[in-house]
Amino acid sequence: MFNRDNLRTIIYVFLLTVLLTLGLDTLNPVAIVLGVLLIIAGVISRITVSKLSGNVECRIKCPDQAEKDTRIRVEVETAKPWKLSFVRGKMSISVENLLTGENSLSEFPFKAVPARSRKCPLDITESRCGVIRVRVRNIEMEDLLARHTKTASAGASKDICIVPKISRISSEAIPEEGNICVLLDNGLSESLFLTPEQKSRTMELFCSVAGTVLSSGSSVTMIWIDTENKGLIVEKIADSDELNAKMPHILSCGFRSTEKSVAARLSDFEENEGEENIGFDSILFVTPGEARDTRLLGKLGQVSIFRA
Repeated sequence: MFNRDNLRTIIYVFLLTVLLTLGLDTLNPVAIVLGVLLIIAGVISRITVSKLSGNVECRIKCPDQAEKDTRIRVEVETAKPWKLSFVRGKMSISVENLLTGENSLSEFPFKAVPARSRKCPLDITESRCGVIRVRVRNIEMEDLLARHTKTASAGASKDICIVPKISRISSEAIPEEGNICVLLDNGLSESLFLTPEQKSRTMELFCSVAGTVLSSGSSVTMIWIDTENKGLIVEKIADSDELNAKMPHILSCGFRSTEKSVAARLSDFEENEGEENIGFDSILFVTPGEARDTRLLGKLGQVSIFRA
């Protein structure tokens, strides 16, 4: 990470020697004070790094929501700057789109300025919808002489919702009333590979189909697989305002390979609900490719397939 040659040590020792020699030989108070301050800075720097443990508290400043293809300014700063006095280091920040799976890691150096927050600015431009999770992975620090280093965790994170462009879809397959389900095929077969653009396009279609139903005055039930714990998520949406409010939850679902398809999971869910039968008048099935097990949906309602 750091340049560990002896240059910094040589410069430090040279300056300290010059200041103390000048101060003691000429009794120059300015040189003596500067020399003492240089010694104190080195000692504090070493102690600060050696005693560093646990988490370094950080704050992430960024908007909660943004549109595609716009510049998003993210600023990360340490919350208690006095704890990092006279140390140098770098901050590792990851940026991940939870929907598409794209991620990157950036490193930002900061200097040894006592009693001031270390601020790391980061500009993000995202061309696909989803939830962007900005996370401070860790902070690596070294003392002024680059002789002692330590890494601390940070754990700070914040999400930015990149909203899809919801457009009204003209299709006779979209009913204007009834008990309507919009189903997302995000549990993929192992043989199906989707690019980030395909994932984004499928999600935009999913939200647009739901938005079209809501624009007619009907409510809608949106269903997808939670790809983290493999469970089925069922969200009943009353209107467009509720759809917008739940957009961060919807856009973080992800697309991953699952042994059981979303159609099979919905069929099992219906069978296990007992008296609470969840049959629909219409099931609008949004899929990025050849959907699996669509025949299982026939007993739950009239099925229409929308391919992204």
